Amino acid sequence: MGTKTKTTGPIARAIAWDRTFHKMVRKRLGLSKYQYLTLTFAKGLVVGYVLAFLFHHH
Repeated sequence: MGTKTKTTGPIARAIAWDRTFHKMVRKRLGLSKYQYLTLTFAKGLVVGYVLAFLFHHH
């Protein structure tokens, strides 16, 4: 990847907060990075299915 630059804009702060938050949650649940990635992927599938069902239900 490239060198990391430190920026202090609102977007950079939001990204830094998000990374810290997800790391804390992952460690609190005792999950590896792969387990957490798989869990979030499955959650996305479930949410997507529910939204599709709600918006395309006849």
